[in-house]
Amino acid sequence: MNEKELKEVPGMEKDQIVIIRKFTYGDKCLLGDGIFDISVDGGKQKVNIKTSNLRFYTVVLGIKSAPFFPGENIQWETIGLNQLHIDRRIEQLKRLQVETGDYLFKEVNKFNPSLTDELKKKLV
Repeated sequence: MNEKELKEVPGMEKDQIVIIRKFTYGDKCLLGDGIFDISVDGGKQKVNIKTSNLRFYTVVLGIKSAPFFPGENIQWETIGLNQLHIDRRIEQLKRLQVETGDYLFKEVNKFNPSLTDELKKKLV
């Protein structure tokens, strides 16, 4: 099961459906690129974590289709999202009600769990 329909999303009409999807390896890499800014200044490494981008990128990459992404061609799955698509989606997300965005963030995270501690031990 690589996708899931979300019905009755808070803040949306009852008949509107959001389809979320499993992350690909490329999505996980884009997520990291979107939230971490690593630089070296005078021999010291600086890491800046953009927490708002964590929420935006998680939802942007985890949604296959939604009423608030109108006119999108779903074919992006075969070639991946480019930065222009990501930026457009983020602008749409900024307009959502807080309860809608929070719900989608939570549901995408539940559908795309990170490595469990048990699996991490096996990989080490």
